[in-house]
Amino acid sequence: MNLTRIYQITLLSALLTLTGCQQKQKLPEESFVHSPNGALHSYISQDASHAINISYDNQAQLWNLKEQTMTFIWQQSSKADNSMLLAHISPNNRYAVTATRSEFALWDAHSGKNLGYWQVKDANIRDIKVNNSADTILLALSNGSISVFNTKTAQQRKFKGHSTSVNSISLSLDGKHALSGSNDYQALYWHIASGEIIHKFALPSRVTKVKIIAQHKAVISSLPESIVVNLESGKRLFKLQQTENELLLNTIRSNLQANVIAAGSDDRKIMLWQQQTGKLVTSWQVSSKTKRAYDGALVNSVAFQPDDNILISQSSTGKTEYWRYNN
Repeated sequence: MNLTRIYQITLLSALLTLTGCQQKQKLPEESFVHSPNGALHSYISQDASHAINISYDNQAQLWNLKEQTMTFIWQQSSKADNSMLLAHISPNNRYAVTATRSEFALWDAHSGKNLGYWQVKDANIRDIKVNNSADTILLALSNGSISVFNTKTAQQRKFKGHSTSVNSISLSLDGKHALSGSNDYQALYWHIASGEIIHKFALPSRVTKVKIIAQHKAVISSLPESIVVNLESGKRLFKLQQTENELLLNTIRSNLQANVIAAGSDDRKIMLWQQQTGKLVTSWQVSSKTKRAYDGALVNSVAFQPDDNILISQSSTGKTEYWRYNN
């Protein structure tokens, strides 16, 4: 076989491979830009009706996702070295919190008014959550403790179950319990009022993300595995299947009606699993910063739009994208 013929076959094979990859790429049903210059952080509400996006100009923007309109713009500090990095919306959509490394604020998501502004002096804030009544804010801290902050009295209690930096916290559906994950390779399920530890879960490496997904179920993520556990019995149920390289999960959500779990990673990837088995159902890639795929994107938040098999994602590119799935 001559060299020309070999070159033609090689070129045809490469083109077929490229075409196959392009055909497999799943596109979103719809998308819009919520932050033209990209987003430092995003948080979509539990019911996927609202979202907070933190832009690179140090503004937190509250969006109505149903109407795709911006409702409020919040700013904690004008200092360039004190950027907001975290946000959370209470499950009932009534309140929101934002945080820099050392300061945090409470907002009324209906009126847009600021309801309080406080500082943390002994550690950096790694995660933040607010309950439905906004009387309690949980702060995961870099010194291994979790601050249970009372917004009415401005007093705090410290939960000190971890030995080193706490990376992630999740509130139970009733707001009475918390699940926390730390660099100490542990996830702890504990009672907020008493600080009593109910269950401990040991992982093979630092715990990067935790999420309570049902009354007695939670996802605990570390590298190289993410597991589903029973919070009532303290037992591991199964691992979430991953078919490719290990991925760091940034956001986790569940749809109880559809019996699926979704997560977004640090490498453009969104994955969808069966909630009862952990079997991978499908996956997508969010839009990258440019047309070059290797520019990447961080999936900051995902949430299920009720009753219509749509998953919404927001990424560091500043895009909101809508993905249709079949469970």
